[in-house]
Amino acid sequence: MRGTPGGQKPLKIRLLGELAVVRGGEARGLPASKKARALLGYLVATGRPHLRERLCELLWDGPDDPRASLRWALAKLRPVVSEHGYERLVTDRDHVEFAAAAVDVDVAEIRALGDVAASTTEALQSAAARFAGPFLEGLDLHGCVHFHAWCVAEREQMQSRHAAILRALVDRLADRPEAALVHARALVALDPLAESSHLIVMRLLSGLGRTQEALAAYEGLRRLLESELGTRPSAEVERARMAFGRSAARDAQPEQRPRADSTTPGRPSPVPLVGRTRERALISELPEKARAGKAVELLLLMGDPGVGKSRLMEELRGRAAAVSGTALFGRAFEAELGRPYGAWIDALRGVALPLAGTERSADLASLLPELGAAAPAQNRAGLFDAVAATVRDLSAGGPVFVMLDDVQWLDEASAALLHFLVRELAGAPVLFAAAARPGELDDNPAVLRVVRALERERRLISLTLGPLDEKETTELVRTLAPSLDARRIFADSEGNPLFALEMARALSAGETNPADTLSGLLADRLARFEGSTRAVLSFSAAIGRSFDADLLGRVTGLPAAELMSALENLERHGVVRAAQSIASARADFDFAHDLVRGAAYRQISEPRRRFVHGQIARTLTAAPDPDGALAGEIAHHAALGGDFNLAAKACVTAAARCLRLFASEETRELAQRGMQHAQSLPPRERLPLTVELLGLQVEALRGRRVRPLESELMRVAAEARDAGLSETEARAHRFLSLLHYHLGDYAGAEESSLLHAEAGRGGAAAEAAVELAASARCFALLERDVARAEALIEEASELFGRDAQVLDILWTRGLLRQFSGDTQNAVSDLARAASLASKAELNWEQCDCLMRLAVIEMERGRPADALPWCERFATVADKMTEGYERPMAATLTALARKALGRGGAGAEIVAALENLRAADAKAMLATALNLCAEVALEAGEAAAAEAFAGEALKAATAVEQRSQKAIARSLLARLAVVAADRAAAEQYMDALAGELIDRQAISARAREAVDRARAEVSG
Repeated sequence: MRGTPGGQKPLKIRLLGELAVVRGGEARGLPASKKARALLGYLVATGRPHLRERLCELLWDGPDDPRASLRWALAKLRPVVSEHGYERLVTDRDHVEFAAAAVDVDVAEIRALGDVAASTTEALQSAAARFAGPFLEGLDLHGCVHFHAWCVAEREQMQSRHAAILRALVDRLADRPEAALVHARALVALDPLAESSHLIVMRLLSGLGRTQEALAAYEGLRRLLESELGTRPSAEVERARMAFGRSAARDAQPEQRPRADSTTPGRPSPVPLVGRTRERALISELPEKARAGKAVELLLLMGDPGVGKSRLMEELRGRAAAVSGTALFGRAFEAELGRPYGAWIDALRGVALPLAGTERSADLASLLPELGAAAPAQNRAGLFDAVAATVRDLSAGGPVFVMLDDVQWLDEASAALLHFLVRELAGAPVLFAAAARPGELDDNPAVLRVVRALERERRLISLTLGPLDEKETTELVRTLAPSLDARRIFADSEGNPLFALEMARALSAGETNPADTLSGLLADRLARFEGSTRAVLSFSAAIGRSFDADLLGRVTGLPAAELMSALENLERHGVVRAAQSIASARADFDFAHDLVRGAAYRQISEPRRRFVHGQIARTLTAAPDPDGALAGEIAHHAALGGDFNLAAKACVTAAARCLRLFASEETRELAQRGMQHAQSLPPRERLPLTVELLGLQVEALRGRRVRPLESELMRVAAEARDAGLSETEARAHRFLSLLHYHLGDYAGAEESSLLHAEAGRGGAAAEAAVELAASARCFALLERDVARAEALIEEASELFGRDAQVLDILWTRGLLRQFSGDTQNAVSDLARAASLASKAELNWEQCDCLMRLAVIEMERGRPADALPWCERFATVADKMTEGYERPMAATLTALARKALGRGGAGAEIVAALENLRAADAKAMLATALNLCAEVALEAGEAAAAEAFAGEALKAATAVEQRSQKAIARSLLARLAVVAADRAAAEQYMDALAGELIDRQAISARAREAVDRARAEVSG
């Protein structure tokens, strides 16, 4: 039911500044989940019905259940905006709408203002008062690409509207310069790099006779332009300064530093831990329990920002040192994108660097390239095993404390690694501890799954930290300033330790009326910094994670002495501190708290943010980065800086790195983000990037949730053809063929391969050779049009050079020789192809080659020769999290063992085949089942052989795999002869004769099977 209660004041919803819902002067509690709050902001701001599907794409586009997440968010929001039976969130099966009747929305007033020039001064003043900050401040959600793009666009529109209102008010209030000055200063705050706004302030100050303030305003502008843009004020500004009574530009003034708090003449003293009796008692017991291998597997500290989670983690870290333990500390960051295992990398660096050059360094080289070892072929479980082995090695010398802060921002791969280690190292002298914000934990399904799984497994102790009581708050405040009114601080801070400390600092610094919110207190403290310190503060906040002085020096362009002076100033005032990660190779500093970082970032105007992020992106791009480890950060900063070409290119590099590290979900997310960035580019730049990003998704998902990619690839291929981009068109068809192959759609794969070959010839010689070889490989894999595959590979070989060692050429030749029955040379080619795939870290390609080598030896009746290939295949396949590789490797290994007479192999085959069926790879299943049938037939197990062959026939028929169909029918005909059922045997042979119009369309192996069956049936 729509509407509002009669006689009541309208509900107020603030979208400008931090989102707030207010009734009668009291703010209603919003859900802690950022995505739930973003949903409310979006519905209120747009003011129209939205498809549920669209809202899911906007905020929950991922592998989990988006509709369930949307329902959960709506359930949390309803009691916030609805009252007395009046439902403001109107929903049906398909749509969601916010009913705004009798609701006071600030943005609605701004939009209703109409033409600024035609509006009354009173209306403009009322509108200006509505701007409490940027649109939906703090709800950027960089990971939700579509929402972030909408939010930035709305924010820029509102900022432009705000600037127009302020300029109009300055003009209207020309006869009241004091009132005009208020709006002029707000205009400067809106865009600090706009000289015209500074000029208005200077002229108003001069007109009021406040010449010294006008000159100070000029000086502030001069320093800002010099530190941020490397330029000087314009000629117009210089003329205005001279009119104020100066004959020449002033020399640079000494930097104005904030007055040090009376309690912190040097570096701030560590904050004592007060209260938390229960938590401290538990922490005091953990070191000895960890030493004995009896510690709880995961200690999870939950609580709101500023409540003291990190302080308890520091206490635990101190306890580790007291028992001669090793502390590994890592932290996740909200702005850190495209860097899988980021928190783990930071935690492991300190202990891994001394391992450089050792065998263990080779295991960790994929995560830590700076170890100097050549990274082996990558796989997810291999990485997990290496980390587990390293932690286990460390625990031999004493208990190990693995601590991860802000895990609500962990990537999916890091969350999976945490779950693996907690289970793998159970009973070892290792303690895992993590801290998280409960509301934002709900926004991270990957971490939430781990927490719930460990809770079910009774491997988790969760401690939720509440506020301090009045006595504890008083004790905390008195450590900073004994004379302060602790009762007032407790009342205002409501027991939040960080809020209480910030209020105590403000009062002890002489402020009589400090801000009444934590964010306001932090903003006031940070606003005092000027000059190079302020520049360093801005860049540090924009980096978004722990940072090093070298990077800051490069992005700010400040001389080393000036940079270190600024950092020391920030450290002295408790804004930044030495980074927590041990012996970190990248991070020297971090903010004292993420809320401080957020406050510093909010002080940067939107235009200046673009400049800062763009400068960071360009600096990172120029840095050596052979492994692509910086690409995710480059993509993040380039997008926020408005350089979408660089952002999309960086997404390609970052997604490819994630794929190498088997972080498939991160690959998908980065690829989708890159496609969003590429949308605004011209076709000749957009199309090649889009194809590569779509291809990365195909390779990452490998048959899972890839159907929508088909239409995208077809659309891009058509656009590329119309634009004359033959190489891009060829790549699109190549990925289409791979997509169809993974889905078992061999007819579709064949059609795409034909288009791939045709388009591939249109490029330059080098590019054409690559695409022709890839197209030939597709035809060979499909066993469709083998003659075309042979012609294409010959053409590609001529272009590459006959002696070139090219993966696709060797792989394709091996496949063709296997098909033709030249098994000896097929083994040679496929073995060399597997080696090249391993060196290039191409995991699926390596698996396919190794699998075929094992199959060839089994088909030749050489299980002893097959077993080493099976083991190599299993070494790679067992580490792959998705696809048919793992169960196929297990099936072949068990089959070789059975053929060799090893005990227990029969049960292993049954279990492996069940997993292979679940992988839904019917071509591989048909191959495995036919091999099982042959081994069973040789062992005299006719009933089992018949069951295997019958199922193989169904699987091969489903995907039109001709060779395996022929082999299955041949086996069934032979088995019918064994059972003395000649009629059935002849029916199978008649079916074979009807299908095999062209014997060359099936492999030599299949032809041999048919001939053997014919001979046995005829005999």
